[in-house]
Amino acid sequence: MNAAACQRSGERDLLVSSPIRGARLHTYTFLWGGRDSLSLQLESGRPLSSVVDLSVFGSLRPGMDAAAARRAVGPPASSRKDIRGTLVDVFPTPAGAAEVGCERWDYAERPEDCSWTLYGIPTKGVESVFVPAVRELVRVARAERRPRNTSFDVYVCADGGECVHAPVVTTSDTRLRWSIRPGVTAVPMPDRPPEGPPGSAARP
Repeated sequence: MNAAACQRSGERDLLVSSPIRGARLHTYTFLWGGRDSLSLQLESGRPLSSVVDLSVFGSLRPGMDAAAARRAVGPPASSRKDIRGTLVDVFPTPAGAAEVGCERWDYAERPEDCSWTLYGIPTKGVESVFVPAVRELVRVARAERRPRNTSFDVYVCADGGECVHAPVVTTSDTRLRWSIRPGVTAVPMPDRPPEGPPGSAARP
């Protein structure tokens, strides 16, 4: 059977309101399951904190290595190996816990082939960090998920490639990730999206 016949992908834009500039639902399905994701891009100049409660990360910031994290907030409460085998330092925060570890790249051959990553574990679950407008978009997107798809991820990005990744439905890593990758945009959008009730389908 041709591999192309075994998989299907699609995208659909959702209508949004300020401060969200664009929202796109991505679906990828193959014979044994699939995955879905919702990508949200904020309006230019809007900080990530306007739609995501970042307090779960405490005073830690993306890009910090273990030494920088310890200088910022003191020694970790503990260390552990996560689901990926990465050694992470665990720092309690008022909203849960933050973790810092050097996550190995795919197919890495050397221990130093890794990127320092900041994770968050909210006490009330990953969706609790979103403002109501984002939670409504997540609700609409989840309602359109294909039943067989095994994961649903939400990406929220601001200027400068600053993004939070929330694994809303997953069979593996349940932690938030806060990262800054210059040039990354969650949803390439025109100057203004079409107007309409948030969560409804965009007009073609």
